[in-house]
Amino acid sequence: MNGWLIADMMLLLSIVPCALVALRGHRVDDFLPSLQRAGIVAFFALMVWAQATHRPSSFALSLCVSLLAYPGAVLFAQAMERWLR
Repeated sequence: MNGWLIADMMLLLSIVPCALVALRGHRVDDFLPSLQRAGIVAFFALMVWAQATHRPSSFALSLCVSLLAYPGAVLFAQAMERWLR
């Protein structure tokens, strides 16, 4: 196990507080920033994982996550807002 994988595990552990805030939020203003932060952390975790495993083709996956994180968070927030009403 190298330092990249240890850093990747730490990044993945930092998604847990984001998930807790997103699950406990009652308004869009509560959980949308945590969802966006989780998307950013997932992007960096995938970048570090691609570097740790020496697979340059895996960088494409992290770029796809970075492009889809914001629209996914907004769509999830709209669905949750309708459900919470």
